[in-house]
Amino acid sequence: MIGQFCHQDVDNPCRNTQEMQQRAASQIDRCENALENLHGAGSVLMPERFRAATDN
Repeated sequence: MIGQFCHQDVDNPCRNTQEMQQRAASQIDRCENALENLHGAGSVLMPERFRAATDN
């Protein structure tokens, strides 16, 4: 079984580094939102230093 985001990478691969970073940042945001919905808005599970890698 292929997950939604892996399927996207197979069907529509990133054309450049910027697109890859943007897609990764978007996926991180979706995951953080889902975790906040599960655990409450005050839950910080992704330290900023990990997000910094996608902020270029």
